[in-house]
Amino acid sequence: MGEIEIRVFGPNPPCARCRSALAVAEKVASKHPGARVIHVDAMSEEGQSYGFWMTPAIAIGRRVVFEGKVPSEKELEKLVEEESAVERKG
Repeated sequence: MGEIEIRVFGPNPPCARCRSALAVAEKVASKHPGARVIHVDAMSEEGQSYGFWMTPAIAIGRRVVFEGKVPSEKELEKLVEEESAVERKG
């Protein structure tokens, strides 16, 4: 299975909501072998290339799945599981 990248976009250093989003993402990633969390400065060139308007923003691969909110663990886990299924199919 390929690696699943969960990017959490926010300011650097992260604000309280972005820290919460990072914590949720890290908890979900810990349950999925091959998943990893990457914190990206929202104002960086990479961050701006994703086209979101509010932070925290979370992307799985190149797709922004949450913007301007901290998802629940269950919400994010569902999307990571869907991405894992796509990766397995190949």
